[in-house]
Amino acid sequence: MGKQSIAKMRTEAAAGTISRHDMFEEIERYLSRKPPEPMDGLLEIVLEELHKTPSDSQVLRLLAHIYERDGDSRGAQRALVEAEQAGLAEDATGSETDELVHSVASLGDWLVVGRVLLAAGMVAEAEDMATEAIAIDASSLAALNLLAKVYHIQGRITQAIRLWHGVEMRSSRPQEVLVYLNIIHRLAKDDDLTGLPFLAVGDEVYAPKHESQVEMERAFAKFRARDFSGALGVCDELAGREQGKSPLVYKMAVLQKAWIQERIGDFSAAQETLETLGKMRGFETDIDRLSFLARLYEHMGTESTLESAIHIYEHLNIRHGRLSALSRLAMLYAASNQPAKAAAFTLEHERLFRRRMHIPAPAEMLRALALQYVPLEQLDYDSFSVEDCAACQREIHLARSEAGTLRRRALFAYLIGDMRDAHRHLVELTGQRQALAKDHAYLGDLQTLRGDRDSARLCYQQALRAQGVGEVGLWRKWLRSEGGCRRELAEILDESQFVATQHLLRKAARRRRVQPQVWLDLAKFERLSDQEEFAQLHEHKARLLAEAGSRRQPNIGIILVAAVYNLNGRPKGLIHECSVGRRRATAGAEGDIRDRDMLGNLTPDLRGLIPRLLAVSKDYAEANWP
Repeated sequence: MGKQSIAKMRTEAAAGTISRHDMFEEIERYLSRKPPEPMDGLLEIVLEELHKTPSDSQVLRLLAHIYERDGDSRGAQRALVEAEQAGLAEDATGSETDELVHSVASLGDWLVVGRVLLAAGMVAEAEDMATEAIAIDASSLAALNLLAKVYHIQGRITQAIRLWHGVEMRSSRPQEVLVYLNIIHRLAKDDDLTGLPFLAVGDEVYAPKHESQVEMERAFAKFRARDFSGALGVCDELAGREQGKSPLVYKMAVLQKAWIQERIGDFSAAQETLETLGKMRGFETDIDRLSFLARLYEHMGTESTLESAIHIYEHLNIRHGRLSALSRLAMLYAASNQPAKAAAFTLEHERLFRRRMHIPAPAEMLRALALQYVPLEQLDYDSFSVEDCAACQREIHLARSEAGTLRRRALFAYLIGDMRDAHRHLVELTGQRQALAKDHAYLGDLQTLRGDRDSARLCYQQALRAQGVGEVGLWRKWLRSEGGCRRELAEILDESQFVATQHLLRKAARRRRVQPQVWLDLAKFERLSDQEEFAQLHEHKARLLAEAGSRRQPNIGIILVAAVYNLNGRPKGLIHECSVGRRRATAGAEGDIRDRDMLGNLTPDLRGLIPRLLAVSKDYAEANWP
């Protein structure tokens, strides 16, 4: 990451194009790259941000990481000690920063908890975290991406696409002309449209084409007609006309020429075309030219061209953070008989891919568990590497209180499989005045894993007593544990909290309406609250859901999809008014729709589409309201 990239990132953060948190995450991703690269200017920007917010744990974490990367372990330790002292000073005033509340939690806290909840399968809770993060900073691309993934998992495809579209429009990415060139190539495959000055963009709506697009379509048409020299001549003519006038059109014409040369097997000519373009001012480090050239070098396959491809991909990785470059580097180093480097880039690709998929790293998981209770048995994690353990140790040092340090040590011990040490730390922590409800809950989880269900129920009861109305996850634990009576419930809640807790459990049941167990949880709470009528109603609902689930058979070979209609980059909905009637089906047969029963001014295509739409609607209804 050069000084120019850092300056650009800071400018975008100041202008609000990216959030401050996004800038820190980009720095953190860069610091974690393997192998290490020079970090010109990073220390200065971190120190400046630390001056603005001396107790910001994210900035202190970056500072310690920079010192470690530079080999200055004393500097890293000093940064962590300063963080710990600042945290203890805050704790002396009574502020506990291991609580996920708006007064103390940062944007990064909401996001990291959301990622861990998503990884634990708690999708509805993850949606709440992402929504809270967007409320804090609507410009955060990380928050928008997380919410988009939640929507994608929930099947809300149109909303996910809308968010992803917004992220793409706001992301600071180099213009990729190769994508535009590919679109023009696809358009040129239609002989009826090639060369026309207008393009249909809607029903009887047309947009004028740029004159250069018409020329490029003509070149592709000649290529399809196997008039290769004619196609190359059109590219040269267009490039010569636009050189010095329009750098974008000139570059597209040259890249199209190289594309045609590559397709006809003239790799040397394509290489010369691209290398000649790189000698011109402004195109030396052009990302489209370099990506194309690297792919060409790979196809050529000689020792020298493979070395050149490696050089280009390393540049794309370092300067632009291209995820695809890492996989290519791993493959090329393996082909060059350099297994150590191949393995390093494979691990780096896997790490960045997991981040892009919002899969939390071990240190992030540790931080999230300290902030928000997540049932331990729902966590899924791999073995920790040396780097993961080092990051977790930094997280432990960054705790803002003695209780926070002990909490993180217990959770870290659990994550690495040391159940005895985790239990010892939690027993010590729950015996202190600074213990929080989540500490009793985690101790209850450990007791459950050890088979001591009575002690676990008492721990969950203590957690609920400390938290009042509490969290849905804690209530599920207590309600599903053996035992539980009206007297114990009365000890946990006062009269004013009964209604709020019932509302909490009902809301949670509606969000997971197809799961019988959540309605049984609600029914048990209502029975303990002397609401027998509601309890019986919800038990009956749970039985019906269980029976419906047992009857349903998976639709093998059917994939449920959804689409969104875009007009000029803006998502639109399509509504067609239909008149619907019904007829009695024969005994023992399911209902169907016959083409001759379709009424209205429907086109043949729409007549064929409606049965598929209704079939998908039926599957959706069965999945959500069985």
